[in-house]
Amino acid sequence: MKKFLLILSLGLILFVVQPANVLKADLASDILKKTQELAEKQKIKGKKLNEFILNNVVTVDYDGKKQSYKFNTDITYEVYVGGKIAEEGTWAIKGLTKSSIKLTGHQDLYIQIYKDKERISTLTNLKKKNDSQTNRKILKISSSSDFENQLAQIELEKQKALEQKKKEEEKRLAEEKKRQEEEEKRIAEEESKEEEKSKKEDELARPLFDAYFNYIVIKGFYEARQGYAIIYITSKQMSDAKSKVKEIQDTIVKENKIDSETIWNNAVIYYEEDTTVCAMGISCKEWLDKIKSSGKYTTDLSYTATFFLTELNKIYNEVTGGAKTEKDF
Repeated sequence: MKKFLLILSLGLILFVVQPANVLKADLASDILKKTQELAEKQKIKGKKLNEFILNNVVTVDYDGKKQSYKFNTDITYEVYVGGKIAEEGTWAIKGLTKSSIKLTGHQDLYIQIYKDKERISTLTNLKKKNDSQTNRKILKISSSSDFENQLAQIELEKQKALEQKKKEEEKRLAEEKKRQEEEEKRIAEEESKEEEKSKKEDELARPLFDAYFNYIVIKGFYEARQGYAIIYITSKQMSDAKSKVKEIQDTIVKENKIDSETIWNNAVIYYEEDTTVCAMGISCKEWLDKIKSSGKYTTDLSYTATFFLTELNKIYNEVTGGAKTEKDF
């Protein structure tokens, strides 16, 4: 307790003996501080406010978004964001001190501009004492003419960007069209090659198919008269037909990539199912089965058997060049 009283006494003594000039300096500092605080709270008002907003466009940081306020002489206003109108309506200067700008449009709002022109305040109701007031930083103050030029420049840049985008799109489409045409050309060439290949294979396969078919019919005629005295195909002719069809097959398969088994199967199907070659309405197999079961011999059928032998011989000569005539003396 004694220690406390001692410190308090020393403090009072020091306060009393302070020089007068020190007290005056502190007082002046306090007054300056108060004056600065008061100045910072001062807002543009009346005629000056009216002139200021009509001659300038104020851009502020509104919750992280740049918003530019443009006031027109016909008491209309626009709020620009990114060069586009985001809000518009009418304005009027309100309040006892004529320092508040009332905006009536997308949202009813009051704006106050500080004299230092570094910030604005926004509030929703002048009459409420507890109305929340938000200070927003002024990012830029532009003259109305400069702002119009800025908008024109933004629009010009947008147009350039659109034109550039259009050119790029046209280029992309042209390249895509070119690629598509090249792809279509490639596909067409491949299809043409495949068609030529298929056509060539068909041309090569046709003689073998015909040889197989003629051989199968010849064999049918041979089997139809086995055990009979009068026959359509002799054993020698049958053996000769077998040798020739094998030589035809070996020659064609050797010189070309042809699937002889598939061609043989197709010839068998044609022999068993086609109803337009040997007799109308029935297949060659059914026709020869009837000939075999009837046991009858006819000259016409003999001529028909000879016809198939002749056809096989023609194919043999075309494919192999025929039997060579050798000197035997």
